[in-house]
Amino acid sequence: MPQTIPRNEQHELRRQLESRRDELEREIEESVDESEQRADLRGQVHDEVDEAVADDLGENALAEAERASEEFDAVERALSRMDAGSYGLCVVCGDAIEPERLRAEPAAERCIDDQRRLERETAARSPSL
Repeated sequence: MPQTIPRNEQHELRRQLESRRDELEREIEESVDESEQRADLRGQVHDEVDEAVADDLGENALAEAERASEEFDAVERALSRMDAGSYGLCVVCGDAIEPERLRAEPAAERCIDDQRRLERETAARSPSL
């Protein structure tokens, strides 16, 4: 399979991905802990406004945990592609992902054309306000 990034750069990208994975693990744990603390707080407050604030904070913490979890999964997939020798190849078309794109976003799964296509399709399916 063609290599889009020199092996020494790929080694540095692996290090970045592993470091990011570790950061995300901590973020997820902290967000889940915060959400649980907010859930405990909801049961302790007797004011509707305070309860609403606690609900919002708990929901925000869960949303942050979900976002971090999705990024964590993308990083794990990138590391798996490195191990399999397919890192740097678009998961849609199989073409090489631009090296600049991988340097900017080491977990990128798609070439820029397929990423743009996905974003357009997602935007078209999303209801507008």
